[in-house]
Amino acid sequence: MKNKFTLGFFNTIFAVCSMITLYIFKNINSNKIQKSILIGGSLISLISVISLVIKLGKIEFIIYNIISYSFIVILEILFNIERFNNKQNNINVEYYFENQLFINMIMQIGRIVGYGLLFIIGISNNIIYFKILLLLTTIIIPIYSYYMYLIHYKVL
Repeated sequence: MKNKFTLGFFNTIFAVCSMITLYIFKNINSNKIQKSILIGGSLISLISVISLVIKLGKIEFIIYNIISYSFIVILEILFNIERFNNKQNNINVEYYFENQLFINMIMQIGRIVGYGLLFIIGISNNIIYFKILLLLTTIIIPIYSYYMYLIHYKVL
């Protein structure tokens, strides 16, 4: 990206992709179609990361971000719905605070580990390590998608 304006332009496009995706996903009333979107989105995300790992170029980066912003936002929404759905998840009122605290702690530990790994890779200044980390973290997306489907649609 040549300058901050270009970066801002692309971030705006990615944000619009997120809004469109959420609007479409919200208006789909079939659990079967939503499941297909979750499976397809996770596979497309995985493919886009593999293409980014193979060739780290501007076009691959833009495609990766469009796919990520369009699909990962669905997983985040499903996670937040379940996160704050204490009553339907049979959590006693007296444990609401502890439940949210535990979830936030796990999320923060994940962020610390993720940023720590990125920092270490940044210090090493080795693009291969970055690609490996990107691939490993993306492999988790289909697993996470499946898990969110099971939890959100009460398949468990």
